Amino acid sequence: MRSKIEEELSKAKERYEAYQEEAKGYDGRDPAERYLFFMGVNQLIDGTSQEICRLENELKQCDNTNSTNTP
Repeated sequence: MRSKIEEELSKAKERYEAYQEEAKGYDGRDPAERYLFFMGVNQLIDGTSQEICRLENELKQCDNTNSTNTP
């Protein structure tokens, strides 16, 4: 279970970095269509950030469960 969460977390962090890089391309002078595109990218960044937090919390729960089960 832990390895699956770690794999998902790794993929989410990669997506987050890619979205962050994409968001750097907006300079505010682009046409409205580009603005809407970057608003969508920002929503992806927010959602991925939340996913990363959730997965990190799941890993902590796995660690806590393992530490309480270990004599």
